[in-house]
Amino acid sequence: AALAVAFASNLFTLFVAYEILTLSTYPLVTHSRTAEAMRGGRVYLGILISTSVAFLLLAILWTWNLTGTLEFVPGGILQGQSDFVVVALLALYAFGTGKAALMPFHRWLPAAMVAPTPVSALLHAVAVVKAGVFTVLKVAVYVFGIDLLGTLAATTWLAWVAAATIILGSLVAFQKDNLKARLAYSTISQLSYIVLGALLANEWGVIGGGMHIAMHAFGKITLFFAAGAVLVAAHEKDILSLIHISEPTRRTPISYAVFC
Repeated sequence: AALAVAFASNLFTLFVAYEILTLSTYPLVTHSRTAEAMRGGRVYLGILISTSVAFLLLAILWTWNLTGTLEFVPGGILQGQSDFVVVALLALYAFGTGKAALMPFHRWLPAAMVAPTPVSALLHAVAVVKAGVFTVLKVAVYVFGIDLLGTLAATTWLAWVAAATIILGSLVAFQKDNLKARLAYSTISQLSYIVLGALLANEWGVIGGGMHIAMHAFGKITLFFAAGAVLVAAHEKDILSLIHISEPTRRTPISYAVFC
């Protein structure tokens, strides 16, 4: 499904693959079958399905009604449409792609932290979140077109939303003691760098966003596996319990590594 999102040549194929990815990863989130896992799974499925149906599907149908096509075309397919329509579509696509985790539609991502560590690495580094930001980049380049995006005042406002998500996600991450929760909010922040690159509406912004997809995937999957290694070795999930500030003589190499 993630590969289908990447290789889709039109919005219909992309949407179908996007939904299949959501449904196929839900059992992974609820793998442990505990009450916490089932609650996290409901948040995960509820936010991703509701945003894609209420916003993304509406935007796709509206685009087809206006243009008569859903094919991805270099330079976009919305030229000549009124500014109001294009601005409304831009907002629908931006917030309808819930996997990109723009605030306030980001809660599904920390909720999915109940999943086992390898699943968290899959969801937050490779498949799900990258499908979201890849969708944003494809829509920006092949549906709107960089030139059209650059003329819209709404693009600047959405860029500020992405910038706010970058900052707020990082600030929340600093406050999380749970190691996986800290990485989850870090992911929310990092994804918005890619969205911001698309909303800068120039070639280098898109190239930088595309490169950051790969950079973040390598870095974040390694961090999640490191968190899993810490859990196996120290049987701890919380950072403060690993540092042992009040007992310096009992510090371990793992404590120092996590602290750094």
